[in-house]
Amino acid sequence: MGKSRGCRYLHWVTMSSNVCRALFYSHDTLGLGHLRRTLLLCAGLGERFQDLSILVLTGSAMAHAFRIPRGVDYVKLPSVA
Repeated sequence: MGKSRGCRYLHWVTMSSNVCRALFYSHDTLGLGHLRRTLLLCAGLGERFQDLSILVLTGSAMAHAFRIPRGVDYVKLPSVA
């Protein structure tokens, strides 16, 4: 991990082709607190590690209503009925 640009401190981050990536999962069906907190974590990590690419997986039907931080993408999973 010595070739990373700051990602060596994030042991859970996957590195391939000198790209730092992180994956978050927030299955938010009963309120929006978990997704909001996840996006705040993503924003903080994105500011600290400029080369970090972040993907959030969520079951929240309201994910589109949030401001998604720069460098963060999300995938809306099917909601649990």
